[in-house]
Amino acid sequence: MLRTDGHEILVGSECVKKFMSDEMQYLMTITTEDNFHAVAQYDDLTAQYPQVPEILWDQQALPHLPQQHRRRQHWVKNGTKTTVTGYLKHRQQTLPETQLSPYLAEYTQLQAVDRQMAERQQVQQQHAVQQQAQLAEKEAAAAWQAADQAQLTAEQQLRASTSYQTYLQAVAALMVQHLPLPQFKQRLRGITMPPALGQLVNSYQLGVMATEFARAGQITATRLQIVPRYLVADLNRFSRQLAAQRQRDWDDDVFNATLGFELTADQRRQRLTQLRNCWEGRQLSDACYATLLRLRESWQQSPVIPATWPEKLRQAFQVRLAEQPATGWVPAKKNHVTPSQLRQLITPQADFATVVAKYHRLYALPAATEAVTLSALQRYYLVKADQRAGRAKATELLKETVDD
Repeated sequence: MLRTDGHEILVGSECVKKFMSDEMQYLMTITTEDNFHAVAQYDDLTAQYPQVPEILWDQQALPHLPQQHRRRQHWVKNGTKTTVTGYLKHRQQTLPETQLSPYLAEYTQLQAVDRQMAERQQVQQQHAVQQQAQLAEKEAAAAWQAADQAQLTAEQQLRASTSYQTYLQAVAALMVQHLPLPQFKQRLRGITMPPALGQLVNSYQLGVMATEFARAGQITATRLQIVPRYLVADLNRFSRQLAAQRQRDWDDDVFNATLGFELTADQRRQRLTQLRNCWEGRQLSDACYATLLRLRESWQQSPVIPATWPEKLRQAFQVRLAEQPATGWVPAKKNHVTPSQLRQLITPQADFATVVAKYHRLYALPAATEAVTLSALQRYYLVKADQRAGRAKATELLKETVDD
């Protein structure tokens, strides 16, 4: 019947077959040509042997069966179909159990083989997936390792570069001055930053570190998560070392200015005023400076360090007093020396022995550093002596001998 106008149209059996499955066409042919009760008999048969439709009509049955077993599958299908067809063409109440048994038994064995192959393929697939995953993990690990190695190499090259070391030392020199933040950033702009370092840190982050160092005397930069830890550690080390050196220099200078017997009162006052203006000096009170100015005069009558001084200042004086000889006074010796300070030691009238004696009175450097320093000082003195005497430079002759 057409849905549009309600007319009925007669359709032949051959047309109906075109829309049927193979199973339905098979049953319809037997039902119409041989046995009207074929469908009922087929229902009884499949109820007792539910694997029969799978054997006859399922094209995807036993998908994992190896090729060498396909002839057995065809034998089972053909034998089962012949047996079922013979059973359905005639009306009968007894199922063809005896005829079907060998085919069904063989099919059961084929099902077992199919399951074994399916399990084996699944294991192989899982193994392949695991291998691919392991390979992907190895490739990812290798990529990460290569990236880490490249980053480590770049880091090592940066940290070993002169520009990096020079920059951090310059920044540390600003930090130990404890400048106000705007002034610190202004002075920071005058320091040339290595290009590679510009990708790792900026002025804001350095300002945070400077503020932390002024407050705590060290740099951890825990708030700055994206700053490389080695950069923080290097800057912290430079700053702490420089701060410790500045503090020792200041302690040496204030000790020498306070108890230096060769200084006049005006020289002493002028020197202590200079020392008071730096950051280390601003930590002391006015009363403390007043006692520093009067200490030399009162020292001969009462050589005692005032109890009102801060403990660190008392300790600094005690250490330096312990190094004084039994008679006389010697300055607190510096543990480093600059080229400008070395040039101040040399006077046109002094000979080298006098210069060396003056050097040893003022400085006490590590042995290796002292040997190089005295060698440079002697060379400088010899060159000047040659120039004053108007003779050929002995140092140049020595240089040529070494080169040869």
